[in-house]
Amino acid sequence: MNKNTWRIFYILMVVGTVVPVFINYRISLGFLLGSIESLVHYKRLESFWNEVIDARVSHKTTGLGHFAITFAMMGAVLLICAFLPNIFNIYACAIGMLLVKITTYVDLLLQKKGEK
Repeated sequence: MNKNTWRIFYILMVVGTVVPVFINYRISLGFLLGSIESLVHYKRLESFWNEVIDARVSHKTTGLGHFAITFAMMGAVLLICAFLPNIFNIYACAIGMLLVKITTYVDLLLQKKGEK
């Protein structure tokens, strides 16, 4: 992701956290928790695969442990939301967890013609 994409990510994260606070604070907290998990997930993914590429060595089970830890993290975040519904909204958290993907689509839609 480039500088412009990160700018869009942080704008969407702030808007998605601040705007719902007037409706229900649980939605804001759930979205914030999901957004933070999305950010951590992306950074872990980027770091892991950059290390694999730099090492120039991989096996058919190279990403298996990373995959398991990643899904355990996502599951833990959703379980936190499920067990603490008076603090976090689980649906807002799930949307926040998709924020990197949403940001990528928004960035593609905002690109000018001829820009890559």
